[in-house]
Amino acid sequence: MKNRIIIACLLLLTSCLLAQSQGPVSCYSFDQGAFWDDVLQRAPLVNGLPGLCSDRFGQPNKAISFDCNKAMAIGDDSLVKPRVGTVSVWVNVLDFCSNGQSYPYYHNPIIQAYGASGYRNFELSFVRSNMRFSAKSAYSINVSTIFSPDNSVVYGQWNHLLMTFKTDSFSLYMNGVLIGTGDRFLWPYDASEQVAVGFATQTRNSFNGQVDDVRIYDRVLSASEVQQLYQASAASSISCSAVLGTEELASKDGLPTLMPNPTNGYLVALHPSGLGFGQVSVFDMMGRMVYSAYNLPSRAELSLTELPAGTYIVSLEDEEGKVSRHKVLITE
Repeated sequence: MKNRIIIACLLLLTSCLLAQSQGPVSCYSFDQGAFWDDVLQRAPLVNGLPGLCSDRFGQPNKAISFDCNKAMAIGDDSLVKPRVGTVSVWVNVLDFCSNGQSYPYYHNPIIQAYGASGYRNFELSFVRSNMRFSAKSAYSINVSTIFSPDNSVVYGQWNHLLMTFKTDSFSLYMNGVLIGTGDRFLWPYDASEQVAVGFATQTRNSFNGQVDDVRIYDRVLSASEVQQLYQASAASSISCSAVLGTEELASKDGLPTLMPNPTNGYLVALHPSGLGFGQVSVFDMMGRMVYSAYNLPSRAELSLTELPAGTYIVSLEDEEGKVSRHKVLITE
C-alpha cells in the first residue's frame, strides 16, 4: 500500500512538472513597466539602460527600445540556453545600426546566443540588405540562415518573429507563418556568453528598434501552437504564465486566420468556427479602402495582386458581425 502511494505521488509530481514545462522558461512581458523576467523572477543585465516605450497596442511603458548603444543580457546559465527550444519576440525595427566588427551595416541582432568557437546556436536579426529578417544557427563550420521575404521589414511596423530549433534543424516563423527550415549542428553553448537582446556580444553589432514579449521555451512549439501564440499575442497582451492550448488562450483563439503573411497578393481567410464572412475590406496605411468583397464562405480566397507592394489592414467581418483586423504585407 505504501509503495502504491509513493508511486501515485511520483506520477502526480511528474505530471505537474510536465504541465509547468509547457510554458516559457524565461519571459519578459514588460507589462509592469519594468525590466524583469516574470518566470525566473530576476532582473537582466543592461548596458546603456534601454528605454521603456509604447508596445504594439500603443500602451505606454510596456515595451523596450534600443538605439544602437544599448543592450540587455538575460542570462548565461542553462535555463535560458536549451538544447532544443523556441525563441519568440515581437519587434519593431526603426532604423539600422552601422556599428560592429562583422557584417557591418547589414545584420542587426534582435536576440542571440553563441555556442563554442563563436558559432551561433540561435539568432534572430534584422538584415538591412533587402529589408528582411533572418534566423541563424551553426551548421558544421558554417552558419545556416533563413531569410524572410524581401521588403518584409517596414520601419515602424511591429512583427512577431519565432524560431524553433532541434539538434539537427531549425525553423523561422513570421507572424505565425512558417518561412523556412534549415539544417543545424548543435554546438555546446559558450558558458561565458550571455543570451543578449539588441546586441551581439562577439561581433559588437547592435539594434535600433523596439522589442516586446520576449519568450524562451525549452521545447519546440508545434505549428498550431505557433499560430495560437501569434493570434493571442496579436489580439492582446498575454501573461507569461499562460500555457498554450489552455482555456486562457483558447478564448482568444477563435479569431479568423489570414495567410500567408507576407504574401505575393493571394490570401486565404479561414474562420475557425465555420462562419462565412459578411464583408472583407482592405485599407491602405492612409485609411483608404482599396478592396472590398461580400458574402464569402468560411474559407475565402482573396486576390490582391492588383495592389502595389506595401502594408495593408484587412478587416474581416463574419456573419455574426464580429470584426477582426489583420496587418498584411504584400511583397513584389
